Amino acid sequence: MPQYTLEEFATHLTRAFASYRPRVTYDTTEKGENAVEFLVPNPNEPRFSVSLQAKGSQKWVETCTLWFGQAEFSGRLDPDMAISAIETITGDEVVAILRYKNKDAYDDHRPAGNQWLYQLTDDDDDDSEALEKMKQKLRTPPSFMDKLSGKLTGVFEIFSWSETELIQR
Repeated sequence: MPQYTLEEFATHLTRAFASYRPRVTYDTTEKGENAVEFLVPNPNEPRFSVSLQAKGSQKWVETCTLWFGQAEFSGRLDPDMAISAIETITGDEVVAILRYKNKDAYDDHRPAGNQWLYQLTDDDDDDSEALEKMKQKLRTPPSFMDKLSGKLTGVFEIFSWSETELIQR
């Protein structure tokens, strides 16, 4: 992985997504680490923007976390990997499903911790079939076992860069 300072990392990302008018914020964490927050606003739905937080020492980026709305992608990304991941999201190739315990939790934007991510491509990594199965499952009434476990009950928000759907089960 090439090494970049936080400033180089932010500059690299800003150039790649200039058409989205990204925002960059520099800060320091509670542990004294330098951090940069990079935000690509979603023009269709601001809640589903892409944000990347990179932390590091004075010299190099050490860790990165990538978020799509409230769905988390984690990993140690260099700028080229981050650009590819963000392009995948903004290209409508990722669909996320978040579960909320109930309507109040949805209204307060408090997901229950369950999330599913699906990548839509034209190759062997395509998750379209799995996504459709999950949507079909969520559109049916919950079974006794679903109610008992609670994992597939509640409010489900299905979203991509350009679309959103809400299912209550």
